[in-house]
Amino acid sequence: MESVSSIHKRWSLTRLNPSSVKTSFLISILATIFLIFVVESWIYNSSKDFIYALLVGLPSAIGLGFFDFWSLRNTPLNKLSKVFHVSAFSNLLWVGSVILGLLSQTALGRESSPILYVVEGMFLSIGLRIAIFRSVFGANLAQSVVVGVVQPSLMGIIIIGYPLSSTYTNHQLDFVPLIGVLFIGLSILWTELADRAGRPHVISTFTLLQAFLNAWTNSNAKEMEKFTESRSEHQTVRTLIARFKKAEVPVHIILPDIHPGPFNPVGGSNLPYVLFSTFSKKAIVLHSVSDHSLNLPSITELNSYIASLDKQDYVAGHQMCSIPCQVQISSFTVTGLKFGDSVLLLLSRAPQGMDDLSDGILKQLETYSQSLGFNNILVIDCHNALGLQLNQLNSESLLNAGKRCLESLNQSQEFPFRIGFANLCDIAYEVDSLKDDLGDSGLATLAIEVNSHYYVIGWADSNNMDNKLRGLLVSYMSERGIQLLEVCTSDTHATSGKRTSQGYFAFGSITKPKIAAEIFYLLARRSIESVTPSMFELASIKTKVRVMGKKQFDEYAVALNKSLFLTKIFVLTTVSVFIATLIL
Repeated sequence: MESVSSIHKRWSLTRLNPSSVKTSFLISILATIFLIFVVESWIYNSSKDFIYALLVGLPSAIGLGFFDFWSLRNTPLNKLSKVFHVSAFSNLLWVGSVILGLLSQTALGRESSPILYVVEGMFLSIGLRIAIFRSVFGANLAQSVVVGVVQPSLMGIIIIGYPLSSTYTNHQLDFVPLIGVLFIGLSILWTELADRAGRPHVISTFTLLQAFLNAWTNSNAKEMEKFTESRSEHQTVRTLIARFKKAEVPVHIILPDIHPGPFNPVGGSNLPYVLFSTFSKKAIVLHSVSDHSLNLPSITELNSYIASLDKQDYVAGHQMCSIPCQVQISSFTVTGLKFGDSVLLLLSRAPQGMDDLSDGILKQLETYSQSLGFNNILVIDCHNALGLQLNQLNSESLLNAGKRCLESLNQSQEFPFRIGFANLCDIAYEVDSLKDDLGDSGLATLAIEVNSHYYVIGWADSNNMDNKLRGLLVSYMSERGIQLLEVCTSDTHATSGKRTSQGYFAFGSITKPKIAAEIFYLLARRSIESVTPSMFELASIKTKVRVMGKKQFDEYAVALNKSLFLTKIFVLTTVSVFIATLIL
């Protein structure tokens, strides 16, 4: 989806804040110290005033940080960490403007008082604070202005230390308030225009931003789900369940049309684990041909969807299985298994990777399989390498590989088969290192014995995989006598919200590939050891639920893009005014 890609490109903006409150606190204090040093030692050339300002200024800066926290106590996003994030940014802006002013004074040979740049930086700091308190914290305009002004103003009085009239000419005294009003006015105007940028569909861009941040940083999805659910649309979705009946608990392959998302902890982001648990942790939950328009908007809809799975319609059953078929064309690998008139296809583009597949791929493969006499097809997006959406040429290559695999399966002989399964609970291995790039379901393997040969499908409850990992796992297993047909992920979004360019850790980016290979090998051995005679059953469930839909993402993308466009205009305007003051 183009809108989702557009929104995702802006994810990097959320990573601008420091990683912890300690880092923000340190940056804020160091910037304050440097500002005091520049003013007292560089401009005033007074070590005595420097020590005085330091002794008074540092405790004041810390105290004023807590004053901000107290003053914003009723705002939805108020946290001490965020308060010191703002202090860090605003102090750095203040220091930067002073340094640029002093450098320009030297370069241009100006004789105006350098204190002008300190005061100008103070007003820039005030403007930034007003903008952040209004947009991120959710303070009203009056509260943003009052709280935004207090800290820089008091720090300015402490740092400058004596009446401005002794430093400025009359012309300069007139000039400073004008610039200050202009910077603050631009900040206030931006807050009003940017907040309205998404209208008429998104009434308040800032309210949406705050709901997102509350879900992401505080794990409070309530307000975000109000947005997503109010704009959702009813749709009938299908869930295919391949059940391998055994003497013990059946093993399942779950293929929901629902897409895991949008992001942790909103809606169906943890759908794979919920399904994994629902089916007694004897299941692998795979990624269908679906995209973010099929996200469940709320936990309420997730629970409704799960409840509907009790009403399963029997579709097909078979006691025989073909030898797996694997076809490679260009960068694509298609792996297939046949169970009578039902066929399972796994589509992969590792190590190059691909984004969510379009519905057109599914429809063409369904049509072609029916022409060959297959009544049921499970098309699985392995989702096992990072990549972009397929272009027309790549889509044709994938379809050709899929069609050739179907043709081969159509002619293949079938045999009685046995099934085995293992997850992390079945092996003795320390798995604490897997937490950062895996969802709660962990890892699992499904073993199939056909005609006295063993084949294994690996599964990771993760949001994609490192591009090199699939090839490494296949090679590692092959060297130890195990044929790993494919490795799939669930595309869980329960692990989203990380400080990476993608917003998550793909499996193998945190977990060392060698450790992943060792664990998958142990799981494969365990699943092979547990094989028992089985038969294949296919069930289908159709559920009417609310999904987020494409329109909702379009509206969010428009609001975000307009807000960012306005932000660029106001930033350029502010920078232009600042540069003009340096020159004029």
